Amino acid sequence: MLPDGSRLHVVIPDITRRHWSVNIRKFVLSAGSLDELVGLGTLTAQAARFLEAAVVAGLNIIVAGGTQAGKTTLLNALAGAIPGRERVITCEEVFELAQAGLHQTWPGSWRWTTSCSH
Repeated sequence: MLPDGSRLHVVIPDITRRHWSVNIRKFVLSAGSLDELVGLGTLTAQAARFLEAAVVAGLNIIVAGGTQAGKTTLLNALAGAIPGRERVITCEEVFELAQAGLHQTWPGSWRWTTSCSH
């Protein structure tokens, strides 16, 4: 992560076929709540209220989309609607969710074990 919040991503051969691939991901939209997304014209007020009610009710919500589609921005706004009494744990390779009170861990710090039994 760069000082301005941008993310540097580098891929080198043998992962790429021939050349290095360097990508700097800049975040252009910052919205910390569903209301801010409504104000920006990203969501309708009705959609924001529906999503907020779904979060408060503890329903499952799937957020999917292409690169730079706004998935992280929407997840941050949804996380802002999580009631304070709830325990939230995120598992992120790169910490992008920015809501206070989230307990974040990096998968690289996990110890994986496998076992098989018949």
